[in-house]
Amino acid sequence: MLGFRSIAGRGVRSAVGRAAYGVGAEDGQHAMEVMTKLATSDEYDFATTGRLAGTGRSSVSGVTATVFGATGFLGKYVVNSLGKIGSQVVVPYRGEELSWKHLKVMGDLGQIVGVPIDIRQPESLVHAMQGSNIVINLLGSEFNTRNFTLKEVHVDTPKLIAELAAEMGIRTIVHISALGANSTATSEWNQTKYDGECAVRESHPGAIILRSGPLFGPGDRFSGPLGHMLRKWPFMPYVNPKREIQPIYGPDMAEVVMSALTAPEANGKTYDVGGPVVYEEAQFLNELADMLLLEPAFVPIPGNLAVRMGRLMEKRLNVVVSEAMAARSVDGDEVNRAGVPSLPDLGVDTNSLRSFE
Repeated sequence: MLGFRSIAGRGVRSAVGRAAYGVGAEDGQHAMEVMTKLATSDEYDFATTGRLAGTGRSSVSGVTATVFGATGFLGKYVVNSLGKIGSQVVVPYRGEELSWKHLKVMGDLGQIVGVPIDIRQPESLVHAMQGSNIVINLLGSEFNTRNFTLKEVHVDTPKLIAELAAEMGIRTIVHISALGANSTATSEWNQTKYDGECAVRESHPGAIILRSGPLFGPGDRFSGPLGHMLRKWPFMPYVNPKREIQPIYGPDMAEVVMSALTAPEANGKTYDVGGPVVYEEAQFLNELADMLLLEPAFVPIPGNLAVRMGRLMEKRLNVVVSEAMAARSVDGDEVNRAGVPSLPDLGVDTNSLRSFE
């Protein structure tokens, strides 16, 4: 099997060829200049030279991006956004090789490359980032597992990725965090998300941190599990009806990532990325039930009981609502903070839940 270096090198050479012969002379010359920079220096910046040869999966963006967490819910949208502008995308994966095969069709032939990793082995992370000029970290987990704790996934690994990227001279790194992340959080999920932000910022001061609202869309772990409960359970429990949330559509979040990459002023900044509508928890549940043509009975329950229910579901491997998800409801609001850069600063319009009726 070809080593990654040879695959990456072949991808760069074919990309240069397409740029030189498949587009206008000016674009072709620009592509050659970019590829020369990529090969000879670390001065390449996607914000000023990206999207250089038109559009389409056979065009050239000049980007080689390593996307950690690409096999997750948000990952497929980010890989697709990169692939459709002609980028080469490295997909680090753990376990079964088939876990990333569905992503291969999102780019031109040979442009989506899978690389096996072990997040506890720095050498494998370096191998996955070798030759990339952009690193995007989408890693996340809803709960502790037998193999990895929330701290390992949300703090230790992002910190290691950021440190290695800085050492390798990769200037552009995007880290996805959460709106609920804060230093006083009582839930382990929000606390580790906050600690991960701090670790990434310390390790790579130029990192772009995007604090996402709850993600919704087909196959999500937010509206999907709640919809399942609305359909299957005899009643719908809720913890904090006045708690405010600001959910964002998955493909819109991928567009936010792309906009952050193309904005020179984004480096080193933290953005709060909530969707266009702020819902109270009870209001969101009612809206979701209305869209599903359901009229469930809503029953308030204490926060500690909700957390225990989530813990029980995890142990039975029937994770409709995890302990972390229940604990986040107890923690409080997940909305954009006042005075913090947000969607308007990135020029992205987003969809609300009602956009898909």
